[in-house]
Amino acid sequence: MGDLIEAHHQKAALAEVMRLVGEANRYVAVTEPFKMKEESQLPRLATVLHVLAQAVADLNLMLSPFLPTSANAVDRVFGGAGQIAPMPRIEEVVDLDVKNDDGTDRVYPIITGDYTAAPTWERHAVKVGQKVAKPTPIFEKNWTKASSKKSWRDTLPNTRVEIGKQTTLGKKKSRNWPPLIPAAPGQVGLFDNHTHLPVMEGDYVSDSEGVRLDLYQQVEMAHSAGVEWMVASACNLGEVQALRERAGQFRSPELSRLRWAVAIHPNDAPRHQGILDTGPDNVTQKRAEYEYTPLDQALETVARAAQELDFVVAIGESGLDYFRTAPRGREVQKEAFTAHIELAKSLDMPLQIHDREAHADCIEVLERCGAPRRTVFHCFSGDAEMAGILAEHGWYASFAGNVTYAANQDLHAAARVLPAELILSETDAPYLTPLPYRGRPNASYLVGLTTDFLAELRGVESEKWREQVRANSAAVYGL
Repeated sequence: MGDLIEAHHQKAALAEVMRLVGEANRYVAVTEPFKMKEESQLPRLATVLHVLAQAVADLNLMLSPFLPTSANAVDRVFGGAGQIAPMPRIEEVVDLDVKNDDGTDRVYPIITGDYTAAPTWERHAVKVGQKVAKPTPIFEKNWTKASSKKSWRDTLPNTRVEIGKQTTLGKKKSRNWPPLIPAAPGQVGLFDNHTHLPVMEGDYVSDSEGVRLDLYQQVEMAHSAGVEWMVASACNLGEVQALRERAGQFRSPELSRLRWAVAIHPNDAPRHQGILDTGPDNVTQKRAEYEYTPLDQALETVARAAQELDFVVAIGESGLDYFRTAPRGREVQKEAFTAHIELAKSLDMPLQIHDREAHADCIEVLERCGAPRRTVFHCFSGDAEMAGILAEHGWYASFAGNVTYAANQDLHAAARVLPAELILSETDAPYLTPLPYRGRPNASYLVGLTTDFLAELRGVESEKWREQVRANSAAVYGL
């Protein structure tokens, strides 16, 4: 952390400290100190709280170059002098090239200061039994109490989720679940071509108020919104193994309209080979436990899942990602992509492609290997020119919620020129929430917003367009 700051790699340093913040949050989630109420649990509670206090002190130290005022305030809470962070200085400098109209010097204020001063990196140990002061807020806030302890079913009668209720936090934009709009009687059904669901035991997706949606709740809500079919991607080895180990669960009646695609995500592939080079996004690479499995063995597990599990209908997402992967990992991505292409062809399954800042190479690999009969560019990110290439080959483009963003004019142009029979809709949830709910968590029950936006973009009546997308999806997945 200190080395990154001193080398002026602020973005990478902040990414590293936020990763550690996530680890601290996971420690809280695993230890659950708020449940330790019995007398016999008090020694364990004391240990957990001491570990967390030290974590707060350490993280505060790491954040001091970015939040000096807050860092000094937190230091005082722990009994310090409140001087761990050198405060920035505002100094005036004279523009040597430009004068004011009256001939006087033009002066500009600049922020400066020594962020690498020695006191910044002096670690303070939190002593056992040390008392801490009551923290004083640095900024005055005004909010209403959020019902963070309620589960989604507790929020409404009749077990229907009433999501979308705003919580006032000054003028901060709401980050809670968007409202569920039930399908109208007789409305044409929707198809979410690509989503991500909490697969691992106990997993869920939460909004800013703590309202959690697990796998079953998300599927139930999607059906209420008129989504007939969902194709979820299990694209890491841990998720693929979970599908195999709990196959009976995924065949349950509650999930009868849910199907799966399986793959090793392109960003995971280099980590399976031990390549942890930092990519252009400056995010430090970390291996999950399952990523210590060699790539060839991981791909074998994907192949067995695709062959054995009747609810697996596609291979994906696989492809190339040059935004998150360093040059040394790109050849591994190409090897994994090629393996997935061959697997999809051997099983005559659709292939869902992840293509991020790698359009030309994705197309080159597909043309060299020979693309599967049904090839889908999931979360299509190309322009009208690339749309023409897809049309030439008969490849599908699946549009996610980002097509609704006004700035994405290239996507709009692509969606207008593609043949109607090659267009699909997806959420890529929990990411890329469509307007007007951008910035909130995403889920399959919102896919209609993207589908209807595409209809408006192409000048087609909504119900007619939904029929078209449903027919396209059925042609791809056989559902």
